[in-house]
Formats: sequence, C-alpha cells, structure tokens
Amino acid sequence: MSPSSALAAVLEERPKSEAILLAGRRYSSLATLQNTVVDIVLEQEPGMHLRFEDDEDAMKTLLSFHPEGDRHFGLERALKLQDELENGNHLRIHQNLMHLRLVPQLYSQTKLAHIRVSHPCGTWPFAGTAIEGAMWKGSMARMEERLRAEMAMTTRPYDMWFSLRCLGLMSLFGCLSAIFYPVLWIGVVILSMVPQIGQLYAPPLVILTAFGTVYGLIMIAIYYMNTRGNISALHMAVSVLVASFGLFTASMAEKALEEGRQAEKGTGKWKIRLVAQWKFTVTPILALASLLPFGGPTALYCASLCVLSVKGLRWCLLYSCWAGHYVSSKSGGPMRVLLTGDSFPPKLDGVQNFARNTIQALVRDGHKVHVFCSNGSPETPFAPENYGATVTRGPGVEIQPKHKITLPSPHFLMALMRFNPHIIQFFDFTPAAFFLVPFLWWLGLPVVISHHSRIDLYATYVPGIIGDYAPQVMRAACEVVFPLVTGHLLIDGNQKDQSWFAGHSNIRFWSTGCDLDFFHPSKKDASVRESFSNGRPDLPLVVFVGRMSPEKQVDKIADLVKEANPPGAPELCRFAIIGHGDSWESIHQEIGHRPDVNMPGVVTGEKLASLVASSDIFFSPTVTGTLDLVFIESQAAGIAVVGPRAVAVPLVVTEGVNGCLYTPLDMKDAKRAIKEVIPQLEKMKVEARKNAEANFKWSKSSDEAIQFYKDVLQYTADRAA
Repeated sequence: MSPSSALAAVLEERPKSEAILLAGRRYSSLATLQNTVVDIVLEQEPGMHLRFEDDEDAMKTLLSFHPEGDRHFGLERALKLQDELENGNHLRIHQNLMHLRLVPQLYSQTKLAHIRVSHPCGTWPFAGTAIEGAMWKGSMARMEERLRAEMAMTTRPYDMWFSLRCLGLMSLFGCLSAIFYPVLWIGVVILSMVPQIGQLYAPPLVILTAFGTVYGLIMIAIYYMNTRGNISALHMAVSVLVASFGLFTASMAEKALEEGRQAEKGTGKWKIRLVAQWKFTVTPILALASLLPFGGPTALYCASLCVLSVKGLRWCLLYSCWAGHYVSSKSGGPMRVLLTGDSFPPKLDGVQNFARNTIQALVRDGHKVHVFCSNGSPETPFAPENYGATVTRGPGVEIQPKHKITLPSPHFLMALMRFNPHIIQFFDFTPAAFFLVPFLWWLGLPVVISHHSRIDLYATYVPGIIGDYAPQVMRAACEVVFPLVTGHLLIDGNQKDQSWFAGHSNIRFWSTGCDLDFFHPSKKDASVRESFSNGRPDLPLVVFVGRMSPEKQVDKIADLVKEANPPGAPELCRFAIIGHGDSWESIHQEIGHRPDVNMPGVVTGEKLASLVASSDIFFSPTVTGTLDLVFIESQAAGIAVVGPRAVAVPLVVTEGVNGCLYTPLDMKDAKRAIKEVIPQLEKMKVEARKNAEANFKWSKSSDEAIQFYKDVLQYTADRAA
C-alpha cells in the first residue's frame, strides 16, 4: 500500500474501528501492529539488515488518522525519524528486549547490542524509546485485558467445577515448580542481590518456590512410597478417595450442626465434637490404613499409632507456642499479639501505617506485641521497637530498596516459642502467609488476616505467560488457605461477596484511619501551588500520589493527561504526579515534557502535606488496592477526590458531595468526572474534610482491630469448650 492509497482510504471518513489494514494483512488493533513490528525487530540477529520496503510510509499515514494514533507515540516517532539519520547509522538496544517488555527501566542495567534497520531510502532508526514504548503499551494492554476479565468475575458465586479447574492449574504449576526447584532458588538469590529488577517478578517467584517446596515434598514422598515401600498407585488412589470423602462429609456435617446449634442457642456441642474427631482423627487413620500395602487390623493399628504420634507432636508444639485461651471477661490480663507481614519500616506505605497504629494502640492498652518480619533493624526510623514491640527478624528477599518479602523460615517458629502469642495477625496475604497459615491451622492457633490489597486483581500483573493463569492459581490458593484462617478483616467490605469468604464465621469490615493533623487544609501554600502547577496556579491542580508501578494502573495517568488537555484546546487543569516506581520513566518519557505536567518524583514529609492541601483534586486510577490511604489523606487535607467506581473507593467518595466516581480504567469518563468536580470545588473541599474528621480516625481503626481480636479469641474458646 502506497502513502497516497493509504491517504485516499481514510480521507473520506476517519476510521471508527480499532482494526488496521497494512500490506494486505489485517491487524485487530494498532497495539497488535506495534507488537508485530517489535517482534520482527527482536528476531533479527545483531548486525543484520531489516527491510520494510514502502510500508513505513503507509504506516505513518494511517497513524495520523487512526483514532488511537495519538496514544501510540513510540511507533510514530520511529517512523518520523527515518529521514533524519544517514545511511549506516546503528541502533543500540538491549539484548534482552523480550525480557524488558515489562520493566523498561532495566535498559540502563544490561548489555547493549547493535541492530541495523534499513529500507530502500536508507537506514530506518527504530529508536530505543520507540521500541520501549511499543513493548510497554503492548504488555500493559495485555495485562489490562486480564484485569478487566478478573474484575468482571471477582464476585461470582462459588462454582465447584471452576474451583476444581483452578486447583488443577495450581497443582500443575506446583509440579512444574518442583521440577525446576533449583532454578527458582537461583532466581530468588538473584532477586536478593539485584532488587532493582522490580517487584513484578519477586512475589510470583517466591510463591512458585513455595509451591515447589510443597509439591516437591509430595512428589518425593510418592516416589519413595512406590519404590521403597512397595505401595502401589491403586493404594494411593484409594487413600486419597477415602480422605476426600471423609473430609467432605465431615465438613458438611459440621456446617449443618453449626447452623442447628446457632438456631437452638448453644445445644448440640457434643455432636460437633464427635464430627470433629471423625474429621481429624478417624479419617486420617482410615486413609493411612488404606495406603499401607498390608490390610486388616495390622494396617489399622499401624495407622492409628502413626496418626496419634503426629497428634502428640502437635500438642507438644502447641504447648510450646501458645499462651492458651484468652477470655477478657475472665482473665482480665493482657493479650499477646504476634504481627507479621512485609510492610514494616523502612518500607513506608499504607499497610505500614495500619501496622504502626495497631502496635501503638495495643501497647497503649497494656497488651504485649511481637513482630515477625525481615525488614529493618532496631535503629530504623519508625521501627516497631520504637513503639514498645519486640521483634524477630528472619530472612527475606529484597525486591526494591527498603522493601523485602519475608520468607517462611524456622525463625517464625522461634518467634512463636519465644513469645507465646494468643493470636497472630498477617497484614495482607503475603507469600509467607501461604506457607505459614496451614501450619498454624494444624497447630490450632487463632489467626487473623487483614486484606489491604486485592491479590486476585494483582495477579493479573504477573509477567509473561504465567500471568494468563495467575488469577486462577491465586483463586485456588485463596479457596484453599482462607477457610483455615480464624478471622478476616476487610478494608474493602465488598470482598465479603467473594467465593472464598462464603460461609466464613468471622469476617468484619475494618475502618481506615488517617493522621488528621498532618494532613490538614491549613497547610495550603500559594508558593507550593505555583511551583507544582508550573506557574499556572489559576488552573485547577490535580494531584496523584502513590507508587508508580504497573500493577497500580498508573499508565492510565498519561492517557488522562492527553484526554484532559488535547493539543489546541484550552487547558482543563494541571497535573502534579508524585511518586516513583517501575513505571515512572516510561510515563515521564510520554508526558513529562508537557507544560501541564509536573513529575518531581518522590515528595515526603511536610512538603507532601503542603502539596496535597494546595491542590484541588486528588485523582487515582488504581483498582488493585482495597482502599489506598491517599484517598483519605486527600480528604483530610481538604481537597475533592476523583476515583474509580471500584473496590472500596465508593465507601469514601460520595458522588457529588466530596468528589466524583468514574468507570474503572476509562479515562474519558475520568475527564468527565474532573469536569463535573471543578465547578463545585469549594463546596466539595469542605465536605471532604468533614468526612475525614467524622469517619477516619486512627483511634477508631485500632479499637476495631483490638475488639476483633477479642471476639475471635472468644469464638475460639467457645468452640473448644
């Protein structure tokens, strides 16, 4: 297709479809075309010439008229540069471009290779930024498709067949992880040595390593039972069927008896205990007896001896690790609470704020607190030791500076035996929680998980082909682990409708808090507004504050900026984009040069509080969090909020009162929301501060957590009575 024919094809009417026809081949979207071009370039050997004939001219023409052309600046820029360089110039890009589809910052950290791209008129420089932009857009588009699909099914009712399929996928990944177990550990070691690689890779790698550990031990046990113990596959299959049937029937009976006991106000406890003995004693004995190569009374005797020995070991560990049942009305003594997670100083984020304020409230009320983590040291600012807690630090993988993923290790058992808690809380469903919760359930210790992130949605941002299956694997992990937890604290109350929480006895909404004195309208500063609005304080100032990583959907900020202030139109507002992360460089390359955008990186302390108070609107595109604290901090600072109509944001933002909601991931609708807010700014700012003062005090949040601990412990004691 020549440029003239391409132009003639679109002059009559601008194309309405996202599809594009080039050289007789139809591409479903411009992103598909870009990915194809990138793949062609990447497949060439260093030093080889690559010919595109005359198609680059047609591509330029179609880019100019395509509805999405303005968003795909990378390919367009590469095409426009073709006549600016002389024949023979070399293009330097990195050897691992395929790996860097997701993390373009690593361009500066890897070796370079030369690729020469030419056409009949001379060398066509497919610039590094162009390839980077095309790869980034293609990867983000793929992840966004996963995200939309997962959001559409996130509250679907429980489906046994779908759950079985997810469990099958989890088992497949577990077996593959066991096979490649040494490779996974090499990856973990590399991550600990090179934390700049980014946090997209670390959590799935640690989880796969945990899968590999569990399934590897199972595979080794099966191998030795078959080869050394002469136990046939038939015996193993029968054992699994017996165990599955026994656990299923006992679970159904427990559920029915519990419902009947509640209806009859406490009667029938002996029946529940009898079913529990069938579930946790008789069923394991029968399953193990059917596994043994010899039958009859001898098999039952050996199985009983083995099961009772394991139960005896459990009781010894429980005696060493647990402080016993705590009922405040009887004992009146302090609770002993063990807190664990990945969000402890020097990492500073919203989850860390929850943890710090919970520690302060517990210590204030005379309770004992111990922390198990891998981050920081006693000298670290804001360390738990500074607020009266004791700490055990174990090994972890540093995925970013100041941020470690805590690994399950014997250090955790040491912390249990040293501290003897009444109850354990995990801040978020971390990789360590996946491993440790089943162990704690086996021991019988009360466990609470507070859910600060939508891990089912985060899973859509796992890199590569694994990400296509990660949401289903994560769903299976949730359905396996969450029923073993004694209580769940939900920052997003809508999560109670998710299938893995269905029928759970202890689920409660946990209010979010904020430092209402630190974030305050009185910190508004005209000079700060002048600076961050790039000299236009007369225009509304929209601020974003947060970690700029792909899983936070921050690439949508660039789309909003272009949508809000298109070329040739009067400016709607100015943007201050605060924060840093894996996406910062790519976003800065796309919009950082614009006069309506200020991207200073990380801003902290009083300067941040002053910036937020000096702005007019807080905007966030994130739908993978539950309720990011910046929504509340912005209201406390007295500015309106524009956020997605998703997760827990509607619990904070009242439409037309203190802000406005928009369709998730839709930046055209986000522009509409900003336009609706601007005429009502003064009224909304007042209402925002009122809402923060009325509903978001840390004292309320921490008191709710402490009361939930007591309720869970009371529930545990009642079931044991």
